[in-house]
Amino acid sequence: LNNLLKAYDDKSAYALCAFSVALGPNSEPLTFIGKTE
Repeated sequence: LNNLLKAYDDKSAYALCAFSVALGPNSEPLTFIGKTE
């Protein structure tokens, strides 16, 4: 990973996780978003 980033001046990044779940066959899905920098 360090070698991949060596070519770029800006090394900022974030990790994003999205998780969705429907509580039943006719229910709308609930989506949870997590982001860390």
